[in-house]
Amino acid sequence: MQLILKQWPASVVTDTDINLKDLRGAILRNISDVIAQTTLKSIHNKYWLLCDCNKTNPSALTVRRLNQNHYCLVNIQGKGEHTEECPLRYTSFECDKSVKQSTGRKFSFPTNAVHESSIYNSDNTHELIPTIKRLKHYLITHSRLNCIEPNKTFRSNLDALDETVNGNVYVNNSLLKDRFYFGYRNFFHAKERIVKELESSAQSSPLFLFDIVDTVERGKNFLKFTKHYKNMKPFSFKLFNHLSSVSCDTELEGPYIIVSQMGELQNKNGRSVIAPLATVIEPIANKQLWSDVSSPIMRAAINKLQSTVDWYKSKLDLPITVNIHRTPISTDLGTCHPLFTVKLGQVEAVFDLQIDLSLKQETQKSLEYIIASTIGGGGYCVLRSDMSEGKINEVLFRAITAIMKELKRTSEGARVFEGSVIRLY
Repeated sequence: MQLILKQWPASVVTDTDINLKDLRGAILRNISDVIAQTTLKSIHNKYWLLCDCNKTNPSALTVRRLNQNHYCLVNIQGKGEHTEECPLRYTSFECDKSVKQSTGRKFSFPTNAVHESSIYNSDNTHELIPTIKRLKHYLITHSRLNCIEPNKTFRSNLDALDETVNGNVYVNNSLLKDRFYFGYRNFFHAKERIVKELESSAQSSPLFLFDIVDTVERGKNFLKFTKHYKNMKPFSFKLFNHLSSVSCDTELEGPYIIVSQMGELQNKNGRSVIAPLATVIEPIANKQLWSDVSSPIMRAAINKLQSTVDWYKSKLDLPITVNIHRTPISTDLGTCHPLFTVKLGQVEAVFDLQIDLSLKQETQKSLEYIIASTIGGGGYCVLRSDMSEGKINEVLFRAITAIMKELKRTSEGARVFEGSVIRLY
């Protein structure tokens, strides 16, 4: 192993204050080796290293900072090769694999190490979209932002999201709380931060922007979103097609939830820019409930449930809650997928919507309702997308009213509708 200047081709240097033999623990990926960590710290941001396993095409490595106390060796892509038996052959950019988080949730975003930075190609940023969606789903679910509860507000949602973000959630080798901004107004601050990190070779995890916006417009070569404020001018931002990969559902009007991963990007002209690499934009029920919605009927149902829950709390002091389910529920009989479960104390009911179902789909739903009855009984209503808005609201009002009255009537330990899932309207 040799010290080299941070340039290529390699230029070997000598530093009498650094003993490269002390790196043995780092080569073996032992981050608990105090001597190796001290040596890595002294090399970080000052030198690169040249592995001597391959005499004809030696490989260059850099030191990457994992967190406040730990460092690791990282191969620099395109600068030499290790031999088959070299222990450093598989030391990738995501060198944090040796740092185990015993608890918490970790999201690994693919990276491409070029020179001293994590730089992406504009042709493959779409590969980031699925992981961003999983991160968004985790944040919404664990913050209970997809749960209808009495008197939810935009502020209470922010507090719940902040609590989740500040928990034990990791993106690559960093805590999410250190890589997260709420509000796209923070874009330029995030951009400046990335530039500084790249200059000091300190960037090892992506940055994220999270926001709730009002409108989204599609232009010829861009997508523009706008956020309105009561006492401030609207804020708008454009995502350009040639730079950012975007997963966006604009069939429904806003509001929308938006999550972007920021980073260094090499555009098709070969120029490096700091920009949103990939972005997910999805319509939500409203600004008090950040659950994504797939149709106007779904949004109308959630809004009607929310207003009903608020009414029961304010008028009767009954704390009813509604969980919105995006994935199937497992029971002793199997799995079923009602859209909602409504709960008052220990009494629980399922509530479902049948929208434009075929005969086969109705049969499948009937089988699911047998399974769903083990949750506690409940009901469903039948809707068609060609119904007028007034008719849809009438059916939803009657069905939701019937569910709520049955919950209120049912005593603790009993089942609504005697354990059956019935058609309400």
